[in-house]
Amino acid sequence: MAETSYGPEVDMWAMGAIMAELFTSTPLFRGSNSVDQVWKICSVIGTPTKNTWEDGHGHGLSHAGNIKKLMFPKAYDGVDKLAELVTNADKNAISLIRWLCSWDDRKRPTTQEVLRHPFFASHYNVPKSIVTRGPTSPVASSAMKRKAMLYFRQFNKKQRIA
Repeated sequence: MAETSYGPEVDMWAMGAIMAELFTSTPLFRGSNSVDQVWKICSVIGTPTKNTWEDGHGHGLSHAGNIKKLMFPKAYDGVDKLAELVTNADKNAISLIRWLCSWDDRKRPTTQEVLRHPFFASHYNVPKSIVTRGPTSPVASSAMKRKAMLYFRQFNKKQRIA
């Protein structure tokens, strides 16, 4: 929040939130403003602790504008309502969403780690060539994206036929 630049870790958080929304057909963290957003996040995954986010625990968030500092609500210490809210997802999906929406961005998975998660192993046959490649050049990355898109198109066609 209120950041001017971000890395792929933020995209991983978004992926977790979108994944939950795909299971529930409703946003997981629907906040009306920055303060409400933090409260919504805490009400689902709990207030950050020293274990879940060492650097952010007890410090709150700095914001631009009228809010100088936003402290985390203590009311949600120890709360984890993710499985309760995303009821039609299996344990592997909940595990992946929880990992993607980790408070500490350094603990969030990379795209390669996501593809190796049991959720994908139990639901989709992701080609090993996609899972085992590490970071590549933009040209190779584009080729890999095209290959992945082709694979998922073929997978979706098979699902529609079945």
